[in-house]
Amino acid sequence: MSSAQKLENLRRHQTSWKELKKSREYRIDMGTGNAWVLYGGVLAQTMADGALVCHQLPSELRSIEEKSWSIGPFTGIPIRDFGMDPSEDVLVLIENINNAGYVVGFSKVGEYMIHYKNRIILPNNTNIYHRLHLRSLSSGKSHPLALRCPILELPHLKGIDLDHNYSIEVSGNIIVLLIAGAQAQIVIWDWKTNALLCVRLLNTSA
Repeated sequence: MSSAQKLENLRRHQTSWKELKKSREYRIDMGTGNAWVLYGGVLAQTMADGALVCHQLPSELRSIEEKSWSIGPFTGIPIRDFGMDPSEDVLVLIENINNAGYVVGFSKVGEYMIHYKNRIILPNNTNIYHRLHLRSLSSGKSHPLALRCPILELPHLKGIDLDHNYSIEVSGNIIVLLIAGAQAQIVIWDWKTNALLCVRLLNTSA
């Protein structure tokens, strides 16, 4: 493509955004799972069988072709949520600890307890982990830049309910995870070096 054609495409691209003028309509059926992410021009959706279906959205002005592929199912990883960065070919699967054998209940004296695989665990026990699995978005296999540590783990802290919500952002080598329940916790990793950069409890009472 000549420099003149590239300049013309850039001008058309800027005009389309300025006037919110679409060049074509592209429809995708929603998946049968419970999570989806649209980031970096790729829409990924979980399916009922544990697989992910991905769609690369086309762009004539940016010379991006339409492409669809499926990865998984990810046996043994009940997916609660996920994040991704197509520019790094990275997919971050958040394992659903609520479906991993944990049952929340109370003892006869009203003490808050957790049962895991027939073992009683107190809430401040570090045997309960939040797990993030680092995979390739294109293949579903362990990411080649995270082979030294393909799973990031964080102990579940006392005071944060097991009935919590996740919010995740992935950009380059940085993962930001928000765990929100009765209390909120924010965690930042460098997934390429396995460095835990920040763990902070947030006040949600305001």
